[in-house]
Amino acid sequence: KEITGPVDWQADRAARLIGTADRIQATEEALYVIDYKTGQAEATNYEISGLNLEALRQNGKAPAIQLLVYGLLAWQDESLPALPVRSQIYTFRGKGAVLELKVDKAVFEINGETAPAVEKLLGDLIREMMDPKQALVLETSPEEDE
Repeated sequence: KEITGPVDWQADRAARLIGTADRIQATEEALYVIDYKTGQAEATNYEISGLNLEALRQNGKAPAIQLLVYGLLAWQDESLPALPVRSQIYTFRGKGAVLELKVDKAVFEINGETAPAVEKLLGDLIREMMDPKQALVLETSPEEDE
């Protein structure tokens, strides 16, 4: 399912984000937004120490941004059930595994309390990306640094 929605990044400007969720599944307690990965996926890539830019800037944490975006877009989508949203990765590598977005070591869900903080974080990230004075620095893997 294609999911889309706005994220304010300036007082008078919003970015329209678009993603394609491989699977969306509702249970009694939550709406699960699942992305399938055929490549390598590590649980630590989806575990961040807080909802702030510094946590996302840590080496290897960029994949968590996708789960934050998909979760927020699903939360905003009025055609989906109004349930807390949990974002997950299902990796086909090895025996397969479900990797969940974790913040401060706890499974994270987007709900009425957390959605504004996620939208602010993504707005801050977009504002930083759109700032012509800010250099965009590509993340390198540890192997590339050697």
